[in-house]
Amino acid sequence: MEYDEKVSALALKIAFPYKPVLVRALISAAGGAAKLFGMDSCERSSLFLSQDLAGVLPASFTDPCKEENLEKASVECEWCEKSGIEVIGYHEPEFPRRVLECADAPVILFKYGNAELNPERSVSIVGTRRATEYGRYSTTGIVSEISEKIPNTLIVSGLAFGTDINAHKCALELGVPTVAILPGALNNIYPSSHRGIASKISKNGALLSDFTRGSESYKINFISRNRIIASMSDVTIIPESGIRGGGLITARLAHSYGREIFAVPGRLTDLLSEGCNSLISENVANVYTGIGDILRVMNWESKSGNGVQLSFYHNIERAEKQKILVSLSSERELSFERLAILTGLKPGELAATLTELELEGYVIGFAGNRYRINVLKNESLR
Repeated sequence: MEYDEKVSALALKIAFPYKPVLVRALISAAGGAAKLFGMDSCERSSLFLSQDLAGVLPASFTDPCKEENLEKASVECEWCEKSGIEVIGYHEPEFPRRVLECADAPVILFKYGNAELNPERSVSIVGTRRATEYGRYSTTGIVSEISEKIPNTLIVSGLAFGTDINAHKCALELGVPTVAILPGALNNIYPSSHRGIASKISKNGALLSDFTRGSESYKINFISRNRIIASMSDVTIIPESGIRGGGLITARLAHSYGREIFAVPGRLTDLLSEGCNSLISENVANVYTGIGDILRVMNWESKSGNGVQLSFYHNIERAEKQKILVSLSSERELSFERLAILTGLKPGELAATLTELELEGYVIGFAGNRYRINVLKNESLR
């Protein structure tokens, strides 16, 4: 009897839904999922005891090559075909190559939409579910600059509240392809309040999952989702994150895969910048002040050409001015003393630089030595 490689791989996934390393080890040892199912029970028993799988199989391991698993896999594939969902096997060219490079990659992915999963460039943007104005501003700036300077870059995120959904929405508004990785099956959009956005994403990108229908909803599902977000891209950017949360998990997973991480720095007193500052201080993440940082580290060419330093304030050349503008962008207004603490500039240097920024129209000064960013002027920097 001949077995289909895709159906066989899905049957193994159904048998071990949270053990992708084990599934890949079984497939590798047998020379293919279909070959594993094609063996008789004695051949499989010998394989399971072989040196190739030594130390890989758990003590409670049972033979996964059961007809019921194949039947479930076959039914799932049929349903997907009727629903317009593409079932992509690890052995197919459409499977995202970046994901396949990682040891814990799934062997099957479910895709709804038309996004190219192997683009020339791919960037993941994740962070806190409780995004502040500063975080939303940073996320919008990141996606806008990617759209302008490195167009056709795929934006990957997780459809969650806060940073994720902001990244998806901005990508949709700018016509940038975006992929949402779900923590459950494609017939059960999570969170349900984002179904409308998910529908739009499927038309200008794709929804992606490695879960079958009827999969239980566990916390581990989110970690499983995060590993795909981390592995889908060349770069992961964290605009805002607390010291704990999915964004930091994704960043550390991406770091373990050898991918570049960027974090937007925030004030030491802001709890929702604590995670970003921690990643930077541990040398896990590069500091992100603008798209120029990515272009330099990744050695990517900008649409605007080489040798141009791009940032949120890419027309502002001096680092002192950038520090002041970044600090002011996170608050309605700040005192001179507070700016000195945030920027680390000496009082004389800060006063002179603020005067320059006021004359140039980027900053507005008020009574009591308080300062506010000139929103209209700074929007023109985009």
